Amino acid sequence: MNNKNPTKSFCSLFTKITLIIFLIIFESCQGQVYDENIVDLKSFNLKTNISKFYAKSLNRENIKITNENQYIVKDTITEYDIDWNGNRDEIFGTHYRVISYSESDTVAKYSNVNFFLVESMVNEQNELMILNAKTESNSNKINKLISDLNIEFNKKPEINQNDSGFFYYRILTWRNESKLVKLVTDVKLDFSNIEIDEDSKEAITKIDKNDLNNSILYICKPKFEQKLLGKVGIGNWSRFK
Repeated sequence: MNNKNPTKSFCSLFTKITLIIFLIIFESCQGQVYDENIVDLKSFNLKTNISKFYAKSLNRENIKITNENQYIVKDTITEYDIDWNGNRDEIFGTHYRVISYSESDTVAKYSNVNFFLVESMVNEQNELMILNAKTESNSNKINKLISDLNIEFNKKPEINQNDSGFFYYRILTWRNESKLVKLVTDVKLDFSNIEIDEDSKEAITKIDKNDLNNSILYICKPKFEQKLLGKVGIGNWSRFK
């Protein structure tokens, strides 16, 4: 006589299938490599080992003149680099900086928006503190991203206007217990409060025209917000305010 319980057998099979699916997803997430597949920033694990994440792109052979891969360098930032008063021997963080890329690249996405580079900063213990992603997207896509972030965080963002030299831009901030997201967008040049001749205005506009079309997305671990906020005035980090 067959005494097997069909319900028990089904539950056992279901458990095995669920476990296999989980392991496949887990391995896929763990094995994610930058510039090898399109990174989903919305679900990006902030516990990711960044050294392994960028392993492929740290090879000097990835410089764009030889192939289409991105090239990344690691820069150590000390407390002295932050304000020129700190300790030169005290590490503030390590910056994984993209130096060879094209704005036609797509290395990551968040909702409907594609990004052409993703940079990261880790602390001395190699723990990810923050990443930034840069995009050249039209206003319709940016507005859709804002709507999606409102839904994800179940709230509207804090909105601030900021300026840096000739640049004015909006900073939108969403936060919860697990992550903080900032979107820097609507970048404009404004010379109204500065005495400057027309030739200089034209030259500045020509040099910085690409920056006017770009938006920056920051994803930060909340516990590092105060450490980073307005502290790093280099590269794409300078607008994390």
